[in-house]
Amino acid sequence: MTLDKELGELHSSEFAAVIILFNPASDFFDYLLRISKLFQRIVLVDNSTVNVDFDIHSYTNVQVVANHKNMGIAKALNQGLEVSFASGANYVITFDQDTRVSNEYLDFVVDNLNHSLLEKSVVGSGYKSPYQTAVGAVQATADDSSSIWEKCTTVITSGMIISKPVYNEVGVFRDDYFIDSVDQEYCLRARKCGLVVLNSKVPIMEHKVGESVSFVPEHSPFRKYYIFRNVLVTVKVYWTVEPMWAVKQLVRLITEFGSVVLFEKQKKAKLANMLLGVSHAFSGRMGTKDGCSE
Repeated sequence: MTLDKELGELHSSEFAAVIILFNPASDFFDYLLRISKLFQRIVLVDNSTVNVDFDIHSYTNVQVVANHKNMGIAKALNQGLEVSFASGANYVITFDQDTRVSNEYLDFVVDNLNHSLLEKSVVGSGYKSPYQTAVGAVQATADDSSSIWEKCTTVITSGMIISKPVYNEVGVFRDDYFIDSVDQEYCLRARKCGLVVLNSKVPIMEHKVGESVSFVPEHSPFRKYYIFRNVLVTVKVYWTVEPMWAVKQLVRLITEFGSVVLFEKQKKAKLANMLLGVSHAFSGRMGTKDGCSE
């Protein structure tokens, strides 16, 4: 499939933003005020375990799905997508609460994509971490779509653009993953369906990926369990059709193990969770780690 821009111009009114929340910091609501001016539809899916005061009475384009507990990223994504498509959106862009986009983000997407491309692809947004660039500095320009979109194996869920036809064909995110590798599994499933995964070569948003203390992002013991379990489960499912991706993921796990042993804090708790994740991956135990949300 060519990446050249085809017929079928987009309009910003066709897009909805889905933002997944988990105990958001107060500065998120300053950001909400700004992003609410970019999208005509915004769905906030709240997985918070504390009471969050949503003062959205002044917004006509913001809807809240309150779960009152952590249902996991996959379940929340599915809820947001269903609400958005039911409200009339043709395309949904999913975001984490820590992701920041510039005021030009949606214009950039509309100007450099089209209906034909979006209905055959899962599209990601290239990003920089706040350790690499200042807030608000992430912008991009390009003369034509072929110069900025490249085929890839997977993209992250934050900044992922999903059309209604793609969602209908690929299906829902796997909520038995709870968190971690949700995006990778979805992209691999899309590729198995014959669709294409694209990502922008240029960074068009800012996104945090853990705290960097060594050569890999550092995550909590809680996250280590899901990372190791879900990566291994995904490798087991897709290694025959995505062998290079599978090898890279196994190397990633070995690297992460080394980072914990050599550099990270909470070594005992992290190693215990990693080993438990490996055990559950091979025994087929999915869902939450201990049967309850955190």
